[in-house]
Amino acid sequence: QNGGINVFPPIFYGDVSLKGDVRAYDATLILKYLVGTEFLNAQQLRNADVTLDADVSALDASIIFQYVVGLIDALPVDTSQIELLATGAIYLMDSETAPGSSLDIPLYLTDGGNILSFECLINFDANVLTPAENIMTLSDNSAGFTIESVVEGGTLKIAGASANPDGTTGIFATLHFSVSEAFAIDQTTVVTIESMKFNENINMAEINATFTSVTGTVADARIPHSYELYNNFPNPFNPTTTLNFALPEQELVTLTVYNQLGQPVRMLLNGDESAGYKSVVWDGRNDAGQLVGTGIYFYQIRAGNFSQTRKMILLK
Repeated sequence: QNGGINVFPPIFYGDVSLKGDVRAYDATLILKYLVGTEFLNAQQLRNADVTLDADVSALDASIIFQYVVGLIDALPVDTSQIELLATGAIYLMDSETAPGSSLDIPLYLTDGGNILSFECLINFDANVLTPAENIMTLSDNSAGFTIESVVEGGTLKIAGASANPDGTTGIFATLHFSVSEAFAIDQTTVVTIESMKFNENINMAEINATFTSVTGTVADARIPHSYELYNNFPNPFNPTTTLNFALPEQELVTLTVYNQLGQPVRMLLNGDESAGYKSVVWDGRNDAGQLVGTGIYFYQIRAGNFSQTRKMILLK
């Protein structure tokens, strides 16, 4: 301080640790800061903002990782010269569980692309669910991410970043909990993703899933008690959406997409399916492999004596 004015050393972009160079550890420090396990002073925060948006996020950690492995030549990064916009949305599925069992909660990703970083805040009932020591495992597509997490009561904070992007439709990651022995039969508990951010441009609204306690073994708890065809997600969509359904027992299943005239457009399933919760992705193409046009479509499941139809909207 000089005459009441704060004087900072010159900014050394990427050197979050203030050790005079840039390493992967500097990116990890940002992730720790975002979940609250590390304090960064004013100079460290200035050095960490390698995207020059006056904010420190997990994307800054990704940029530092990219610099360390040679994918980026200099820091700060010229954001006009590289693609930093992510696409995609996360959703959860309701399910059943059993007292005293383990509970794995997949985070389903749809229309994902160029995901270099993520930050999420998750709420759960700590009287019912206890986070596993390894609270989150990533899918093969996102296995290159470095993640940091912290649990405080019924709140879980996670931040992750990678030098290489994830972009797919399917399971992005899985959360792992154990269920209390005192979780009474037919009681429910809700897990909420209060916030989820991809890179610095995708901020998702609140996402919920309800888990119902049922009697039986852990294996039984993962088998539905009834047939169900769920609403697709996302809806409206362009061009990919995920259709979810539940089978209480093994059945011969057909899942077909129809247009508004009732004409079949795409046969998504036609064969034996085991009991459980199932997901099928429709890529917006017909049986000939051609992209279909904008409009309203219907999807119908037939499984044994069960049949159900739902509506979806394709927008372009």
